[in-house]
Amino acid sequence: MTDPAPKLRITGSEPDPAHTPKPRPRNPLWETVAFLWFGGTEENGWTVPAGTTRTRCGRIVRELQALGATPKLISERIVRYRSVWPNAECTPEAIIKHWDRFGEYDQHKLLDRARQIRKPQT
Repeated sequence: MTDPAPKLRITGSEPDPAHTPKPRPRNPLWETVAFLWFGGTEENGWTVPAGTTRTRCGRIVRELQALGATPKLISERIVRYRSVWPNAECTPEAIIKHWDRFGEYDQHKLLDRARQIRKPQT
């Protein structure tokens, strides 16, 4: 009786250079989300624990990309979020949910616009 399973032949301990994965290009949005909410640092390569946590991080990054987020905009919105709700937990989902609320039309711009509207007509 012959063995139908093919025999694996190990030729050496060196990995095949044709099959070594290329490093991923840097993704500033991923790095920002990993740093702010998932414990990623430059020293650990911005890694996020595998499994559901990494899936959650990827979903958050995709949603932020769809909103046109940048690391600077995320930081600005976190500051605004915490100024309005200092005792609320600042989760990435909360920032996404209230993205437009803390957008470019902040309180000062809204007040200026309201003053322009209320000016008496002469």
